[in-house]
Amino acid sequence: MFFDLNMDMPYEASDLKHFKQLYNYQRPSHMTAEDWDLRAKQRSIKRAKKNSDSRLALEARLDFTVDFLLRQGALNREYRVLDAGCAEGDFVLRFAEHCHLAEGFDLSPAMIDEANKKAKAKQLENVNFWVQDATCLDESIFAQPYDLVFASITPASNHLSGLDRLIRLSRRHLLLVNFVRAENYLDEAIHQSLVQRPARQRFDCHHHYALMNLFFLAGYDPVIDYFEQIRRSPIDDPEAERRRCLKYCTEAGLSPEAALPVIETELTSAIAEGGLKTRFTFAYLYIDLDKKGRREIYPREADFSLAK
Repeated sequence: MFFDLNMDMPYEASDLKHFKQLYNYQRPSHMTAEDWDLRAKQRSIKRAKKNSDSRLALEARLDFTVDFLLRQGALNREYRVLDAGCAEGDFVLRFAEHCHLAEGFDLSPAMIDEANKKAKAKQLENVNFWVQDATCLDESIFAQPYDLVFASITPASNHLSGLDRLIRLSRRHLLLVNFVRAENYLDEAIHQSLVQRPARQRFDCHHHYALMNLFFLAGYDPVIDYFEQIRRSPIDDPEAERRRCLKYCTEAGLSPEAALPVIETELTSAIAEGGLKTRFTFAYLYIDLDKKGRREIYPREADFSLAK
């Protein structure tokens, strides 16, 4: 595998082992193709409601991503580009405006069906989509490596085995995007009102932290950037949101009884303002696989125990 490096430096080798274990850690998840199909249906319902905030948020991420890649020289008219875990194909369709061929795969047939509909509506001829499981890709389809492989918040990059597959699919450029923070303004207001301290994060950043260090130890220089945006989503079911807030308070160790009046006040305010606000932070990590050196971090003459 890509990160099975023969390191003759004991401290660097110990670090590499640590970050490989950290990257491989996954919270329990049982998402199936049927679950992703359901998510596609939910997205379709949102689109039917013409949620302009949601579309504007997506357009902002698409613009940022393309601009980031152009700055790295990772997109041009000659390139073949792959989006691993492409969902409804929005990134593929945007990449197609800047490259020779843009392709994507996803586990969900419903997602791919929607992606094909979008491509047809745009009359794009330089895109392809496939229903594929990232753990067992059809080698006849993916026999030729791509100039750029892109993976954004997808199970396709889970575990080192998934990351290894993405690296092997790329001829040179690799861009990996992960969540590092999601701040729910309603939860934050409730938490501050009750205990006067910030609410806990909804996402951790162990994947991003491990990725930075894995590639650095392997001799690469990751290019990192962050994209932050605030999204507002309508509260269609206030009672369901009230239950979610109470569950959050219980999980956070807050008294539901003390929280209820605060929840009512903050929920009423959120509804009056047009919905829930959430601040998302995405971490972008780009690697030029052509640029690799030998990495020595610790002084050769150092003599100390990592156990101390």
